[in-house]
Amino acid sequence: MFELGVSVVDAIAHSEEGKALKTVPRLQIFKQLRTVFKPLMIAWQLALKNALGTYKPDLAILATFPAFFGPYILKNANVPYIVVHTVPAWPTRDFLPPNLGSFTSPLGLLNLCAWMLGNVVNDSYMLSPLDDEVRIAEGLPPHTSGEKKEMKESRAKTLTLHIVSPALVPTPADWPPSQQMAGQCILQKDRRIWDEETQTLLAPSTLVNYRPDPLLEAFIAKATSSETPVLYFGFGSMLGTLVDSKQSLKVIDAVLAGTAAHERPVAMIVHVTGLSSQDTDAIQTPDSLKERVHFHRGFVPHSWLFPRCDMIIHHGGIGTTQAAILYGLRRDEKAGDNQYYGPVQWIVAATTLSDQPYWGDCISRRKLGPASILSDKLTSAHVLAAVGQALFGDIRQRQLWKQNVGDLGLRMWKGKDGSDFAAEEID
Repeated sequence: MFELGVSVVDAIAHSEEGKALKTVPRLQIFKQLRTVFKPLMIAWQLALKNALGTYKPDLAILATFPAFFGPYILKNANVPYIVVHTVPAWPTRDFLPPNLGSFTSPLGLLNLCAWMLGNVVNDSYMLSPLDDEVRIAEGLPPHTSGEKKEMKESRAKTLTLHIVSPALVPTPADWPPSQQMAGQCILQKDRRIWDEETQTLLAPSTLVNYRPDPLLEAFIAKATSSETPVLYFGFGSMLGTLVDSKQSLKVIDAVLAGTAAHERPVAMIVHVTGLSSQDTDAIQTPDSLKERVHFHRGFVPHSWLFPRCDMIIHHGGIGTTQAAILYGLRRDEKAGDNQYYGPVQWIVAATTLSDQPYWGDCISRRKLGPASILSDKLTSAHVLAAVGQALFGDIRQRQLWKQNVGDLGLRMWKGKDGSDFAAEEID
């Protein structure tokens, strides 16, 4: 394992070029993206070349952005490779490209056309010009049209694993055999194992000796004993990075105000890791909610926290999206058939510069929770409506969402883990 250098998230969040992506006119977006990615690509290519010389690997795994420049370097070094993507990255009739925001259009042909047009636009205005600029900056001639064509054709033959559960998004029938939905990738120690004999989903081994934060544990215990529903809100690594402090506080204030507006009580856990103490001091907690909100800073395992929640609000990254489903499962003790259910899911996408709105729409279409929304559009009225639907609304709707989360989560756990799938394919 080696570091390629500055991450995309850091570059977008902290560089002036990256920050400009939020305000640049739409027609200039590709030019600005090339400005952001050019120094990254140069640094990444240098790091990859150095790694090949240092480690002399028998196999390389290229993830996401390096998959667009790494193949040429690895081919010249005679190193075989596979590609890993965190989002679907191959044309299909089944769904739209993840950067368009919606999961699918009404017609499969429209989905496929969107993929084909998107690939042409990305190649013409982003990937190909960026490749030329990087080569020239390194003192090398641009790749010829023949070389670029060869690299494109090789993608269809290269084993490419998308680390998305096929239970959530099945592998499309129109994908070539090289493209597969491999499944979520969970460390062995963090996996919940399905025990066929007892028909029980076991807790991961990491929880055996885990001791939760006493204040958080007491807060949840008090809510549970009073039968107050528990709501979790967290933006993960987005807080203080892609979502700056000002926008983060605006979203948190809206979530608090919307939740406090309900006549029936709700216990809220707000994960504020990523914000400074000065930022959290500026959070405006409604008086009616002050005894029913816990601001948590620091690590807490999803496997411990999510089963104790009745609703989960998050930013919609694919990692958190799958974790909220997987770890939220708990047995319905009132049902006699070992039925599992999970917390209602609601995605408030942190940024349009990613796949988050796409997964928000996917979750809504899978009937796992209310319709998603962008964070910069969020108001307390939206929160009031979504929380009301999830926790106090029509009982049939609420039960359907919870049962769907439970059914999907079980199928995801019972399926093959993405890392196991990859190991078998590589062998």
